Amino acid sequence: MVCCNDIKSFSNKHVMSWTSIKKYGNEKFLITGKQDANNGVVFKGLLNGSGEYYTVRKPRSKFTTVSDCQQNENSVTLIGNYSGKNGYHGFIYNGDLSENSLENNSNYTKLDVGSVLTLPTGISGTQIVGNCNNHEKAGNDDFQLGPASAFIYDIVNGHYVMVDFPGFKSISLSGIVQVDPDKYVITGSISKSAVSLETVKNNIPFGTVFTASYNSLSRKICNFNLIEIERFNCHF
Repeated sequence: MVCCNDIKSFSNKHVMSWTSIKKYGNEKFLITGKQDANNGVVFKGLLNGSGEYYTVRKPRSKFTTVSDCQQNENSVTLIGNYSGKNGYHGFIYNGDLSENSLENNSNYTKLDVGSVLTLPTGISGTQIVGNCNNHEKAGNDDFQLGPASAFIYDIVNGHYVMVDFPGFKSISLSGIVQVDPDKYVITGSISKSAVSLETVKNNIPFGTVFTASYNSLSRKICNFNLIEIERFNCHF
């Protein structure tokens, strides 16, 4: 477990915001975020700020944000979003953290669930969660792209499911953690009112936090649990 008090100010390099933290080896951590308005960042090192920073900018993108990461046997996986010709696209990066690898466009896979906006937010095991526009809800509640919608994407087979709960108009997913080979816990925010995708894109908290269980084989969600903490974003 990482306590906020353990994380010192990384004053030796400016970082606009942090988005996730994952264990790396025995003592080090990988921390992802947004370095500035145009670049994502990955920090690899100790929680006292001793380590290396890596700038992430997907080739041919206007800007890049890194949302989460995962250590593999000989590489790392990064997820996030970037601005392209036709909106906001998600990406999956597989490679090492060297400059040559990070600047190699072939190491990036585009992830488009929504037609104009896809924002991956969390990765664990073989599953990615995120937020997007849902063309089936376009125009609903006076929103051109419809209210906030969320998805779960399977890296192995390329399938995704849209997450929907009866009685709720808006949902965002912010985190996922693998607890068994095919079992996961997801978390996010949910609201009975319509919330715009701009709210989600700008990382503004809304509604009520929830957790739920997800089975990647059956692609079913169960054990839905509301946590009565409003104005708060939850991320594993």
